[in-house]
Amino acid sequence: MTRADLTAVVAALAAAGPVGWSGLPAELRAAPDDETFEVVLGSEREEADLLQLPDVADGCAARAWLRGGVVVLVEIRWRSGAPAWPPDSGGGPEARDDVVDGLVVVEAGEWIYPQRGLAVVMNQDATAARRLFGFVPTTLDVYRRLLRPDLSTVRRPAVRMTGGDHL
Repeated sequence: MTRADLTAVVAALAAAGPVGWSGLPAELRAAPDDETFEVVLGSEREEADLLQLPDVADGCAARAWLRGGVVVLVEIRWRSGAPAWPPDSGGGPEARDDVVDGLVVVEAGEWIYPQRGLAVVMNQDATAARRLFGFVPTTLDVYRRLLRPDLSTVRRPAVRMTGGDHL
């Protein structure tokens, strides 16, 4: 599968929205490139390769996580124009977990629909989706242990160099 094919799958999630999404296709493959970097996913901190994708819609960034060349998770993140939430149909989530999005803790802000291969990170007032994650349908336990991304931002103190410091 080419990068364009993977981008098309992610664009389908953006276009269909959460109601029309039935999960990431199993064994969807993609090749890492020079800009891919290693990260960990889930509470078990399983290694994965993070791949940046082209924007799939106006104001909508995309990424994919790979393990052994298999796409295990995709993300759509709205920079602007996030869709209202919850949608008119599709039923409620199996779980609503607290999530740290950047520096902000959003209580019950991650809505997880594991049988549909979908997790949604909400804004603070739970009126709009900030991020959609697509994955192969699974159980809630597997999503939490092996797939859930860490969205927190770590603040580090600025390093101040003096005249005697050398690189």
